[in-house]
Amino acid sequence: MVGNFAFDEMQATFEITRTITRYARAADRGRADDLAAQFAPDGVLSIRGRTFDAGEYAGRVAIVDRIERSIRDLASTGDAPLLRHHVSTIAIEFVDAEHARSSAYFLAVTAAGPDHWGRYSDRLVHTGEGWRFEHRAVNHEGFRPGSWIEGALDRLERSTTS
Repeated sequence: MVGNFAFDEMQATFEITRTITRYARAADRGRADDLAAQFAPDGVLSIRGRTFDAGEYAGRVAIVDRIERSIRDLASTGDAPLLRHHVSTIAIEFVDAEHARSSAYFLAVTAAGPDHWGRYSDRLVHTGEGWRFEHRAVNHEGFRPGSWIEGALDRLERSTTS
C-alpha cells in the first residue's frame, strides 16, 4: 500500500522497468517513434550536461525530432553506427498508485568502446498506455576523449562560430 492506495507494487515495478528498457532499446536501434512512445503525450525529455543535444523537449513530436537528429549525427560518423545503452542500479519509489519516481545510471557504448555516461532521473505516470515518462532528465556526467559525444560537441561549436 502507498498512502491510501492499494495496488500491485511488484507488477508496477516490472512495468516501469519495461518502460526504462524499451527507451534504451529504442535509442540503440534508432527508433525515435518507439522511444517517444515511452513518454506521456505531453511528457518532457530534459537533456543536461556537456553534450551537443542539451535542452528541453516537450511532447512526443519534439522528442522524435531531437532523437532523429541524434541518429543522423551518429550515422554520419561511420558506415555501421553502433550504440548500446547499459542501464543499471534502477531505483523506483511510488508516490501513489498513479505516479512514481525512478533513477538509474547509464553507460553508452559505441563501436569504439565506452562513449558517455550519466544518470536518469524520472517522474512516471500511469496512463491508458501503461507507465510512461512524465519527465525524464538525462544527466550527462562525462564522456571519453575522442567519443561520438565529444565529436558532436566539436561540430556544434564549429557551426556556431562560423
